[in-house]
Amino acid sequence: MDGEIVGAYADGIRRVYADAFSGPPWHEDDPAAGHRYVERLATDAARPGFTAALALDTDGAVSGFATAWTTPDPFPTGRAYDAVAAALGPRRTTDRLCGALEVDELAVAPAARGTGTGAALLTAV
Repeated sequence: MDGEIVGAYADGIRRVYADAFSGPPWHEDDPAAGHRYVERLATDAARPGFTAALALDTDGAVSGFATAWTTPDPFPTGRAYDAVAAALGPRRTTDRLCGALEVDELAVAPAARGTGTGAALLTAV
């Protein structure tokens, strides 16, 4: 789905993000972390090649999500990009990653873990 449709599920995405990343190993216990992610998601949805997938439970509530986009060329800087470029080197980064699908987030609600939801979300994006 595209960014407009994802925005309609912002509350459920925020809840799943907070539930998925508040425990180990991430420990994002800041109650505002989910809100910040949803704000960032609005910007990310405008990236070229953006795609997202949602898993909904039988009541229609979000039980998981995945987001991805096409890695631009030239290879970006900031976020985790600098560490990736340092590990791979500039030529390998451009040759292997630019133009490829980049999975940004994958989160599954605790109640949906172990059900294949994560794998289905990755397949969908």
